Amino acid sequence: MNKKISLKGIGIPFIFLLVIIVIYGPTITSEYLFVEGDGIGYYVSKVFWANSVKEGEFPFWNPFVSIGTPFLADVQQTVLSPFNFIFLIFDTVLAFNIFRIVQLFLAGYFMFLLMHEIVGNYYVSIITGFLYSFSIMLGGGRVEHTTILTTISFFPIILYFLEKYRKTYSKYWLVASVLAMGVQFVSGFTQIVLYFDIILFVYMLFILRE
Repeated sequence: MNKKISLKGIGIPFIFLLVIIVIYGPTITSEYLFVEGDGIGYYVSKVFWANSVKEGEFPFWNPFVSIGTPFLADVQQTVLSPFNFIFLIFDTVLAFNIFRIVQLFLAGYFMFLLMHEIVGNYYVSIITGFLYSFSIMLGGGRVEHTTILTTISFFPIILYFLEKYRKTYSKYWLVASVLAMGVQFVSGFTQIVLYFDIILFVYMLFILRE
């Protein structure tokens, strides 16, 4: 029984990744960005970051906007995001599109893990994971705003870690949730992160009461 469960656990992330790649494959492998409008601004920001780092300069300041503007000091530029390494490996257009895959995978797979932790049913959890991954939140009107999508994709990750902590009281899961919150902060949309952290604070009070 445990062997079957472990095999399911290994196969499910591949299922999520495969489905997402099949659906978004043509867009990801094309020479075109999956965003337009406001999304171009996020893309240009990543191009500037990648070019600066490749030239051996850390992007503290962006001289190409107005008469110059802070770059590192602007959290919305996500200068310290660990996901930026993708732009050092791939062409910037491909990297930007690949990051879309990463967002959807993290959102869907960790929603699956969170739901399975709560309801204990693989099939219900898988369906919920896909519903979240392809929801309006992650694929609707906000598709142009990369940092908002990143913020949303981290919701189930943090909640899953806290749910594990609630059940085990292992400091490992608490540390994992803190690290995930840190990555969300430097990679996401600050305003929504703040709202989410307020909710997490109330949730932690609930956990500590148990």
